[in-house]
Amino acid sequence: MAAAGSGVGEPKPRQEDVEIARIAARHDVLSKMLPAVAKYGLPSFFFYLSVSELAGEVTHADIKLLLQLPIAKGVVWAAVVCALSVAFGFGGVLYGWNQRKLARDTVEFLAAGKIAAERKIDKDRSSSGLTARGETPED
Repeated sequence: MAAAGSGVGEPKPRQEDVEIARIAARHDVLSKMLPAVAKYGLPSFFFYLSVSELAGEVTHADIKLLLQLPIAKGVVWAAVVCALSVAFGFGGVLYGWNQRKLARDTVEFLAAGKIAAERKIDKDRSSSGLTARGETPED
């Protein structure tokens, strides 16, 4: 008896089966390429079209931002923008302080288990000198 897959005693594949396998392989390759073409090729093509359309042309961008407001409204808008800037600035500072406190609380929570595990491995282990919250001690 011949070993499986040795080719001895196995019938030759039919021509239709070979053709179906080729079509399936081609379809597999195309189905893998199509998303990449859609993701990268189409935007690149439209960018090329835009650039080629503007090639040799003089363009003028007319950008106006709060410049055509009357003086009274302009002052109000400036105050609103200033107030929002200050609010977002303070919000960012408060967020940073909260994140720092959260990080230190987490270090303090995890430190006890870490110290115990390190003591099991090496009883003579020296300390790094940091506090339980991971801060440098004040001298």
